[in-house]
Amino acid sequence: MYIGRRQCDYSGSIYAGMKVNVAEAKQNSYNWKITMSETRTLYYVHDPMCSWCWAFVPTWEQIQRELPNDIEVVYLLGGLAPDSDEAKALEKAKIKAIQDEIGRTQLNKAT
Repeated sequence: MYIGRRQCDYSGSIYAGMKVNVAEAKQNSYNWKITMSETRTLYYVHDPMCSWCWAFVPTWEQIQRELPNDIEVVYLLGGLAPDSDEAKALEKAKIKAIQDEIGRTQLNKAT
């Protein structure tokens, strides 16, 4: 049985300094599942400086149109590579290669 990220056996023994009441843990686990079914969250992790993220935009827009109304979308920014002159030529080449491959979306060409 897992409580948080700690594994426990079913005897209610002490594990990692934590006393676990199995009956209570099972009840809490059951309640958690009920709560989770009421509100669902989709975490969309993206990087506005990632060319592939821009290429994914049409697909993401289609996913959003088809998502059930009870799913909340939370946007999380990841990556965010620092801007530098050294990387611009490489990024432009990546953007062109992705644009040539995908061809259906306008990528961020602000570089």
